[in-house]
Amino acid sequence: MASPDDRPHKRSVLPASAGLMEATFLLEATYMEPPAHPRVELLRPRPSPEAVREAHFYKDGSICPLYPPDGTWDWSRPDSMAEYLDTVAIWLAKYAYWEFTRRHYGKGIWVGSAIPHGKLGLLSRIPCDSQCYCRSGLKFRECHGRDLC
Repeated sequence: MASPDDRPHKRSVLPASAGLMEATFLLEATYMEPPAHPRVELLRPRPSPEAVREAHFYKDGSICPLYPPDGTWDWSRPDSMAEYLDTVAIWLAKYAYWEFTRRHYGKGIWVGSAIPHGKLGLLSRIPCDSQCYCRSGLKFRECHGRDLC
């Protein structure tokens, strides 16, 4: 078993002039018909095209706060929307840091783990009986995985 010192580290040093990071966001959360996941869009500040390409957004511009196939969230819990918005709050903190590092280094750094967002990266990781990556709430085999499972 690897010790904590053996694990790879990602270290970033912010310039002394960077100061404290502060961010205010305006979101629009749309409660979708179950079993689909809610749709949350970042209204202010508007994400740049670069952010939409690189910082965990869906193609429709809504944010990607979690990986549906891992079962992190589902409609069956009584506090499901509150729980989803907790995940969105964590995503916002990571996104604020990504934007901050993009401005200071020219490349955003996403804090924490991330699932590859390319289609091949996603499809190779999704078990057939887990939720589809598209947020439909359907099992992968009943949605985008019909030809693969």
